[in-house]
Formats: sequence, C-alpha cells, structure tokens
Amino acid sequence: GDSREVEGVSSLWSGDEPGLARLPSAGERTVAVRRRGAPGANSALSPGGNVGIGVKFTQAVDGAHIITSLLPGGPAESTGLMFVGDSIEAVDGSSLRGRPSEEVIDAILGPPGGMLEITLL
Repeated sequence: GDSREVEGVSSLWSGDEPGLARLPSAGERTVAVRRRGAPGANSALSPGGNVGIGVKFTQAVDGAHIITSLLPGGPAESTGLMFVGDSIEAVDGSSLRGRPSEEVIDAILGPPGGMLEITLL
C-alpha cells in the first residue's frame, strides 16, 4: 500500500491486508516520551518544525494503531517500554482507537523537546 512518512512518524495505508500479526502485549501502560527530531531528518516534511517520537504504525481492521517499527536510538525505543506490536490507545489522555491515522500523527507530532504521554496496549 501507500506509505505516508512524517518526521518521526509514518502511517502505512494497508486496508486490503488480511489482519496484522500481533506480538504478545506487555499490558496496558502509559509512557512519557520527549519528542526529538531524527538526525538528518527533513524538517520540510513536518509543518512548523514539529517532530515525533520515532515510531511507524499501521491501522488494523479493528481500528487499532499498531506499532510496526521503532527508530533505533529514537525517543520511543529509548524508553524501553514501547514495542513493535503495541497498540497506540491514547495520546495525552485522548483516545485514538478507531480514529483516522492523520489524527494519531497530529497527536504525536509537536515541538522538539516537548513531552507527551502515550497509552499503549
């Protein structure tokens, strides 16, 4: 499918794929992450110089946003608490399950150094 990349975040549009295999969950948890840009990232991709936390995700048929990769050494991976297969449930307390991928991207992106709380399952 098509892929949309935004600095620190990307969403894969794959509505025709048959279900996404999920790894065993580490349980629901909320993780505080500090946003920062990737070295050499093209800030023109992100309006206003906003940055993400170094995750890629896809939206599964049930509306869950499943992490498919973590940028090595990026903010998300550096927490040690975010894993491929985790479902992004909420950002800063706002539920994102079933919401369009653009809303998840908008919720994650923000100014460099800004903190966000991401709830995972």
